[in-house]
Amino acid sequence: MKEMDQRIVRVLASLTPVGAFLLAILIGAVMLVIFGANPLMAFRALVSGAFGNMNALADTLVKATPLLFVGLGICIAFRGGVLNIGGEGQLVVGALSAALICLNFPNWPGWALIMAALLGGLFAGAIYGGIAGFLKAYFNVNEILSTIMLNYIAVFGMNYLLRGPLIDPMQIKLGSFIPETARFPRATDLPRLVPTRLHLGVGIAILFAVLVYICYGELLSVSVSVWWARTLGLHSGRGLMSRDTWSLASSWLAVSPAWEGRSRFLV
Repeated sequence: MKEMDQRIVRVLASLTPVGAFLLAILIGAVMLVIFGANPLMAFRALVSGAFGNMNALADTLVKATPLLFVGLGICIAFRGGVLNIGGEGQLVVGALSAALICLNFPNWPGWALIMAALLGGLFAGAIYGGIAGFLKAYFNVNEILSTIMLNYIAVFGMNYLLRGPLIDPMQIKLGSFIPETARFPRATDLPRLVPTRLHLGVGIAILFAVLVYICYGELLSVSVSVWWARTLGLHSGRGLMSRDTWSLASSWLAVSPAWEGRSRFLV
C-alpha cells in the first residue's frame, strides 16, 4: 500500500508541470477572448515567433540561457532546504560586477577578461546571497523576506548606476539618456553560430544543468546534516551560512549575465 501511495505521489508530481501549463493556456485564452482577440491566432503567432525558424529558435535559446542559470541556482538552494527568492537580486549584482570588470579593463585579452568577469560575478553574487545566509544562520531571519528585500535593493541600485555613474557617455552626448552602459569590448563576445545569435553560453548552461542533476543527491545530504546538527542542539551557524549562502547557486546566478552574451552591454 505504501509503495502504491509513493507511486501515486510520483505520478502527480510529474503531472503538476503539465497541469500548470494547461491551466496557464486556458487562463490566457479566456483573457484573449475577453479582449476580443482570437486565442488560436495568438498562440499560433507565439509558437511561430519562438520556434518558427532557425533564427527564432536560436533567439529563444539565447534568451532562456540566463533563466536556466537562475533556475539551477534556485534548484540548488531548494534542494538544500532554503527558499531562495533572491535570484533576481543575485543576478543583478553579478551582472553589475561583470559589467564593471569588462568596462574597466578593456585592453585585457579576451579569454582573461571573460574569466575575470565570470569570477567577479561569481563572487559578487555569492556574497550578496550570503547576506541572507548570515541573517538566517545567526539571527534566524526568514530567508524568504530577506531575499525578496535584497532583490529590491539590487534592482534600485542598478537603476541608479545605469542612470548615473555607469551610463554610456554617448547617451549623454546625444541627449537620449537611455539607462545602459557602454558597449563591452568586442574581445568578450562569445563564439556564436553565424548567422544566428546562438552562442557558446547556451551549451555551457546545458552542461551545468547536467552537473547539477548528477550532484543533486549530495546536496540533499548537506541539508540533512545541517538539520541533524540543529536537532541535536549543536552550533550550526557556519553550516547554515555555508548552505544559505548557496555558493554554487549564487555562482551560477551571477555567471548567467556574462554567458547571456546577447546585448553586449548592461541595460
